[in-house]
Amino acid sequence: MLPRSLLPFHTVNPNNPLFKNELRHVRWASTEPALKRYIKWVVLGIPALVMGGWLIEVAYLNPAMQMSRFETVILIILFAAVGVMLLSSLYSIPAVIGPFTAHINAPDWDLMRLTPQSPDSTLAAADAVAQIRLWRLTAVEIGLRMGLVMWVIFTQFYRMYTFRADLAAFLAEVLHPFYWGFWLMLVIFSFALFIEPVIRTRLIIAINLAIAARLKGFIFAGLCAIFAVALVHAGEVLAIIIGLQIIFALARDPIGLYIIICIAPLALILLGVAILVCHWIRADALTYASNHTFKQN
Repeated sequence: MLPRSLLPFHTVNPNNPLFKNELRHVRWASTEPALKRYIKWVVLGIPALVMGGWLIEVAYLNPAMQMSRFETVILIILFAAVGVMLLSSLYSIPAVIGPFTAHINAPDWDLMRLTPQSPDSTLAAADAVAQIRLWRLTAVEIGLRMGLVMWVIFTQFYRMYTFRADLAAFLAEVLHPFYWGFWLMLVIFSFALFIEPVIRTRLIIAINLAIAARLKGFIFAGLCAIFAVALVHAGEVLAIIIGLQIIFALARDPIGLYIIICIAPLALILLGVAILVCHWIRADALTYASNHTFKQN
């Protein structure tokens, strides 16, 4: 399953008293084993259901004649994944800004600022609890994306197989060096597709915490958070469009597919840079939230 470094319990000390107190208000998956079980069932269950539907389609339809049905399902899963993504981003606003603003405006907030509890541990507790609340949607989004990738790959394989004379001809085409660049970029793209919801959710939570710390009113902070979420998604869409345009431009001819093999390491480097940039923005946003929350006059 997903590495522990991607889970919210990895970002906070489990013995943090503020984290323990906030976790009592979480009605589901309030422990690490419970969260892991939920993620396991959702992330594996959704692709299993998708592939079950794919097998039914193959059993009762002729893909060579009715491929439009398969393409329709692809669009349905795609729109479902996008819908869950937008719902998660919008839900992050009340899930983060609401509780954090309530704490800041609480009568006992000034007393808590005088305790030995460090600002970083306080922000880490709020950040981890917000991640736990959002993981119910993050897991669904990852599961839908996995199901989408599996449906596309198996449909493409089956389409290629139905137009070949035998299994040997199909394997010879799939393993031909002509397609190596395509398969390599597909692996890289799938990896980015699966981890992106976690990175994006963490980034949005940190930005929302910074906004809530700077703007104490919930309504104004919520409006600014909506604008920030829109900017994050706009940046992602722009990066995806540019990347796909480059890949499609190179894949139009055989030489381009071989070039993709050469630029695959560059794609990995760019992916790593993007992750580091998101991590830097997130860390800077949390630092900003800490400064404006605990160092005000």
